[in-house]
Amino acid sequence: MDNYLDVMRARREQILERFYAALDRAGRPRDAARLIAVSKTVGVDETIAAIQVGYRHFAENRPQELVRKLAGLAEHPELPEVRFDMIGNLQTNKINAVLGSAELIHSVSSLHLAQAISSRAVRKIEAGELSGPQRVLLEVNVSGEESKGGFSPDEIRGVAGELVELEGICVQGLMTMAPRGNKDVARRTFAGLRELRDELEALHPDLHLHELSCGMSEDFDMVALETVSNQYLGGDASLACSADTQNEIDRKVVELVKRQHEKASKILADNRGKLDELAKYLYEKETITGEEFMSILDKGGEEE
Repeated sequence: MDNYLDVMRARREQILERFYAALDRAGRPRDAARLIAVSKTVGVDETIAAIQVGYRHFAENRPQELVRKLAGLAEHPELPEVRFDMIGNLQTNKINAVLGSAELIHSVSSLHLAQAISSRAVRKIEAGELSGPQRVLLEVNVSGEESKGGFSPDEIRGVAGELVELEGICVQGLMTMAPRGNKDVARRTFAGLRELRDELEALHPDLHLHELSCGMSEDFDMVALETVSNQYLGGDASLACSADTQNEIDRKVVELVKRQHEKASKILADNRGKLDELAKYLYEKETITGEEFMSILDKGGEEE
């Protein structure tokens, strides 16, 4: 068991190193994103081992497994408190098993499901079995893949107002799954989710979508994610990607800058006379209008 824990601990350290490196490249603080350990294919003992090496945030994709894990962990009061989310497809006949057990449901994929969760949550709240509205994320099929469920972007635009009014749920954000095997498409998918979030919040001031769940099967640090680097200076988008990809981007940028620098230097050298005339004019007048600027250029370097 000790060897197993050592392997898990080392693996977690490797994952966190890559995870934090991706956040650093994006210029984001270390607490700007959370890494969730999906325990859907392991038992209670393996989950306990994961807790012992430092994991505190888990997710299950089957309600019955969620209930089984929580029951098993309840027999170990010595363990630190952990959190479980629900990430899989949720059928209406399984809602009661999830309410109050999952901190956050990531996969509300239709208005009908949202209404069903809300109505049952209201009944549990009234019965004193639930402390408040169930926190949920809305699943959006940003990529448009037929194999994936969820709201289409147009559908969620149309029902956002109704979702806000549901008393038994509290919409916390959006979730999407990126297509596998194409990093560019994945990046556009995640960027599209963020853009949709910003649009919905602008249209519905009561909708606060501060959570974005970017579910994926590929290694997270190989997918480039667009992030807003400075909301006060134009909201520029920066690129977070793997170290190898970043190095390749840097090399291409250096080549491009060098070529354009050489081109710009030649243009300036070829027009040195006009530059001197403009400098003389600014020295004497201190300011120059667009018309005066163009007049000097059009004179072909003649003296005033």
